[in-house]
Amino acid sequence: MRYRTKKKIKYALIILVPLLLGFLTFQGITTLTGKTVKEIRETTNIEQGLVTLEENPLNVEGYTEIKVETVPGGILLKANCTGVFIAMSNLKSFSIQRGIANELDIRPNYHDLTYDLIEHYGGKVVLAKIGRMKTNFYYADLYIEAGNDLLHLDSRPSDALGIASRFKAPMYIKNNLLEKQGQDICNF
Repeated sequence: MRYRTKKKIKYALIILVPLLLGFLTFQGITTLTGKTVKEIRETTNIEQGLVTLEENPLNVEGYTEIKVETVPGGILLKANCTGVFIAMSNLKSFSIQRGIANELDIRPNYHDLTYDLIEHYGGKVVLAKIGRMKTNFYYADLYIEAGNDLLHLDSRPSDALGIASRFKAPMYIKNNLLEKQGQDICNF
């Protein structure tokens, strides 16, 4: 009898823990920003369901254009003699390199499929920006143009650079990130 009770408690915990985590997520608790979804919504300027842009999203003032090079363990974002290393899996860095070299593999990966989808629907990537770093994670923005519409996607740098490289779109990094995280790559 005691064994069955322990077993029931074990199964109850297996069911209740994910439900509790789901409830907390539903309530808007987020560990990345430290704010609830409600607080984020209150601080975002929303008008008729669309976010009103405060500035031109394609403005690259305060950014530096970069070239991307794959290195063991990640990628190197290069601007003149300054480089910023971003660690990532070999699969992602290999995908970025294939996009830069305009090479296809035996089977398409998710960057190739995304490229095909965007191109099929008449879109093109106009630029990718790496603009911020929080808790040792870089954040990127990908801008896709389709007709008169501009789509802004918050993205991982690996995905933004992997997709932008297939469109031969320019890639940028924010100047303060380049200064803080960059290393001299010409004199070592």
